[in-house]
This record gives sequence, C-alpha cells and structure tokens, in this order.
Amino acid sequence: MSPNIPADIIYPIIQNLHSDHDRKDLYAATLVNWTFNRAATRLLYAMLDLRSIKEKDGRLTVLHPATTLLAKPELTRYVRHIHETGDIHKTLAFLSPATSTSALTSLTLCTNLQSFSWVDNTFSQGRSQVLFMSFLLVLKTLHSLQDLTIRTSDGPEQLWSWILGLVLGRKGGKGQTSMPRSFMLGLAKIHKETLKIFGIGTTQLSLDDVEFLCGRLKRLEELVCSTSSLDAAAISQAVSKASHLQTLKLQVLSLGQGFLGSGGDYGYHSAGGYDFSGSGGRRGGTYYYHTHSDLGVVSLFRVEHAWEMMVRSRLRVVWVGAARFRGQWVPNPDGNREPSLEVSCMVDRDRK
Repeated sequence: MSPNIPADIIYPIIQNLHSDHDRKDLYAATLVNWTFNRAATRLLYAMLDLRSIKEKDGRLTVLHPATTLLAKPELTRYVRHIHETGDIHKTLAFLSPATSTSALTSLTLCTNLQSFSWVDNTFSQGRSQVLFMSFLLVLKTLHSLQDLTIRTSDGPEQLWSWILGLVLGRKGGKGQTSMPRSFMLGLAKIHKETLKIFGIGTTQLSLDDVEFLCGRLKRLEELVCSTSSLDAAAISQAVSKASHLQTLKLQVLSLGQGFLGSGGDYGYHSAGGYDFSGSGGRRGGTYYYHTHSDLGVVSLFRVEHAWEMMVRSRLRVVWVGAARFRGQWVPNPDGNREPSLEVSCMVDRDRK
C-alpha cells in the first residue's frame, strides 16, 4: 500500500475504528504502515484512562498510560482527555506506589490537554484529598484545559473552592464558572427544608437556575451568585418564589465600570459614589413611587425596580454589581397614613 495516502482519506477510515472500550482495532491500524500509524496513534492517545485487569490467577493489574508517556514523551502532544479514578489510585498505593507519581509527572507534559475528569468516592480519606490536590496543582499550569469534571458522593467541604481556584487561576483574562443543574438538583433534594444561605461568589447561574433554587429551597434567606442578565422584570420573577429571601447579591457579568449609564440627575457624594433615594407608600391599595433621579435607561436595574421587589416581600437588601439597594419601612410624620417603604441606593466603586 502506498505510504502517501492523503490524510483527509485516512482519518475518516481510522475514526470508524475508534472505540472508548476497545482499542484493539486502532492498535492493529498502527501496524499497517507509517501513514496509518500516525493517524491511529493520534486517536489512541487522544483519550487516556486507568484500567484494572484481574489476571487468571486472581491478581489485580492496573494499567496506567503514564508509563508509556514518560518513556515516549513525544506522544503527550496527542493527549486531549484524561480520566483518573481515585479508587484505583488507592489500590496503586499498595500495588505500585510510584505509579501515582508517574501520573502526575506525565500530566505536566500534556500541554494540549482539553478536559480532565476525576471520579472518587473516598474523598473523606486523607490520601485521596492530598492526591487530588496534587493533580489540581498540575492542572493549573495547563492553559489549554477547558473542562473539569469531578464525580464524587463523598466530597470535602472545600471541594467547590478548589475547583473555583483552578478556573480563576488558569488565565489572567476574563472567565466565568457555571454550576451544573445536576448539582443543584441534589442540593435542593437534600437541603430544601433547611438551607438558608446559598452563596457561590462569581459562579454564574442563569435566571432559570435562580428561579429553580428559589422555588426549591423553602427557607432561603440569602442568595449570592453571578448572572448575565440585567432584566429587572426577569430578576424579580426569578426570585418571586423565595418567600423568606432577605438578601440578594448579583454580580452581573456583562457590566463594567460606569454600568449605571449616562444621562439623568445623579446625586454625587464626595465619598466616591452615587446616591439615589426614593420612597413609596400605599394609597387605597395602589402602590406609588417617586425618586430623586431618573437614569433614563429602561433596561438597567434602578431604585424603583428594587422597591417593587421589596414592597411585597421580606427582601430588604439587593446588590446588583456595585450598586446596593437597601429598603426600610418608615412611619409617616403625620401619623395618618400607613408606613411607607423607602429605598436608597449607593454605588461602591471598590466593589468588583
């Protein structure tokens, strides 16, 4: 067979031989000729995982690709996906302690790695935590990494902060982290009657996710997350089911400095922020509102939006980016009317 077969013909052929569970055909393809070898090798090493095999005499043998990668480091350029299992590494601690060290060393060479997954149900054990942290430190240096998957039923409390540390430290530019719906489903199932504070910092949730959490977590009093939407009506709808919610903090990812817009009668304070204040009351069952400033930008979250969210609920503090809206009921001076809800807004320029 001619060794000069075009690659655009070879790869479709080789890809049909690829299987995550059986690589015998791919291995056979490497023996055809040099052209097939190059194409098949790239697929053979694109996805790597540990394999445990029980020999006929009952012995357990663990196969780890690190041995080959360290012997032939030129193969690491093909590695795109790695799947590690904590339980098998626990076994390796007795069978071959050096293998885990070799796995970490070979991982540093996989500079084209795109995804990494870790499955471990023994996180409560000290060795598993130490080993996972070792892998995490290496992953921080691999700037091509796009996906990190961790599956465990026994994770430590600091697991989420570890993951965030990886994502936020991986690049110096902008980035975002999202939370899988499956995690929220499990959380809501276990803690729906008890959880009062749900804070995930700058991790992004869609407003659908916010609405899901507010509907499932019956005792939720404080919610802290990021979102990409500044639609006041949509935000209000998303949190409307949280009957006990008192504090809402949203970091809006699409906002930068000066997000409050231009145009309008701003009140400026020497402390370095803008101050908006308003008050509202109730007349004959009709709610009314007045404010000292008009931003003139309908799509932005303003004082009246916060007032509308607070007046019929327990919500009293709303952060949207750097703007803090605080509401309180105050008695009317004449004593003839019901108390009115006053909402003030301050912009903290030091808040990121």
